[in-house]
Amino acid sequence: MSTGDAVSGWDDWRQARLDRLRGPSSPLALTGTHWFDDELTLDGVPGHWVAGGSGGSGGVTLAASATDDVRVDGELLDGTAAIVSDLALTPSDVRAGPLRLRLIDRDGVLAVRVYDPAGPAASGFSGLDVFHFDPSWVLPARFEPFEATRQVVVPNADGVDRPLPLGGTVTFARHGTEINLQVEVDEETGEMQAVFADLTSRSPDPDRRAYRFRFVNFPPPDADGATVADLNQAFLPPCAFNEFFVCPFPPPGNTVDLAVEAGERAARW
Repeated sequence: MSTGDAVSGWDDWRQARLDRLRGPSSPLALTGTHWFDDELTLDGVPGHWVAGGSGGSGGVTLAASATDDVRVDGELLDGTAAIVSDLALTPSDVRAGPLRLRLIDRDGVLAVRVYDPAGPAASGFSGLDVFHFDPSWVLPARFEPFEATRQVVVPNADGVDRPLPLGGTVTFARHGTEINLQVEVDEETGEMQAVFADLTSRSPDPDRRAYRFRFVNFPPPDADGATVADLNQAFLPPCAFNEFFVCPFPPPGNTVDLAVEAGERAARW
C-alpha cells in the first residue's frame, strides 16, 4: 500500500470514528449508569426494571404502559417484556422517546445505561486531538495464543477490580524495541484488542500528551499468527468522554516504555 493510500485509509477511519462518537448510543450520549440489585425506577425515565423475572439475560423484565412510549426492539411496550443484556450477541433495543436504554451485566451486577443524544457531553463535543499519521507506526506483528483464556483481574475506571479475559499476546518491534501486548480475542470475528499505556500520558508538552491509556485493535491473525499493529488507529477509551463508563485499565505488561505518538490523544469540548 502506498503512503497516499495509507493516509486516505486513516482519514476514512477517523471520519468513521467521529461519526460513531456523534451517534445516539455513543460514549458522548451517555448520561448515567444506574446499578441495581432487584428493582430499578429512574427519575424522569418511564419503565420499571425487575431482576429475577422470567426470560432475558439474568432474568430481567421491564414494565411500562402504552402511554409511557417505551419501545422494546421496535414494539410499543404495554405490560412487561424480557430484556437481554449487552452480554448477548443481540442485546435488547429499548427506547423511551429520544432516550436509548441499555441493560448491562458486569460479573452478575446489573445496570441500566441511559443515552441522550442531546445530553451535555454530546452537545458540547467539538472533536478529537490526534497525532499526525506516521507510516512508521504501521508494523508487522505476530499473535501468540495462550493455551486457555486468562481472567486477569485489573482495576477499572470506577475503582472496582474486574477480570479481563486475555487470549494471547501480540508482539511487534519499533526501532529495535520489542513490544508485547496482551489482548482480548473476539470469539466471533477473531479481531483482537489491547488496552495499553505509554509515555505520552506523562509528556510535559500538551501537544504531545495523550490520555492516560488507550485501546488498539488488531486484525484477525492468519494461520501463522501474522497480523498488523497500526498504532495510528489507537483510540481513546469510553471513559475519556464520560465518567459513567467502567473502562478496564491496562493489565500487567501492557505499559509500554516509550512514547506512542500515534492515534488519538484527547477529546475536545
